[in-house]
Amino acid sequence: MGTDRKAKSSSLVTLAEPIRLTNGSLTFEVGTTTRRVLERLVKPPITYPGPGWQTWTVSGGGHETWILSAFYRNDVLAAVEHYLPKTDRLPKYAPKIAGGFRLVPGEISLGGKMGGLPAHFVTGTPGLGTVGAVVFQHLYSARWAAGVALVSGNDARIERLALYASFG
Repeated sequence: MGTDRKAKSSSLVTLAEPIRLTNGSLTFEVGTTTRRVLERLVKPPITYPGPGWQTWTVSGGGHETWILSAFYRNDVLAAVEHYLPKTDRLPKYAPKIAGGFRLVPGEISLGGKMGGLPAHFVTGTPGLGTVGAVVFQHLYSARWAAGVALVSGNDARIERLALYASFG
């Protein structure tokens, strides 16, 4: 990992366009996508990993199963996470979505290399005492007016993509 991309959060670039999570046929955009639209396009999700989250499994590269979880505020998407599971105790009955998702712009996907991220992603450190600090060695973020995108991973491999809305 190069040190040329290190930056303080105050120097984050704010992108003019939103970052979205898509697999080509289904797109998640925080602050815009509604629960109603998603429920019309995909099978009903299960409640996982906790109350308020809706989750599907995603058929990933090779024989991997990935997770896609969404959280809403007033029926508008407030957060979406796409990640490699860190446990084998996943619900076996979660509905499946075919094909992995990627962040756009940037075409960033699970399993990709952390060092190949676009320049608008800056490195950070998962906060001490947080789950992110325990689970991930690397964290990058990018901002736009309506939210923040996070890319997390270990050993230079992307293991989690997340979008969070900035409700203000």
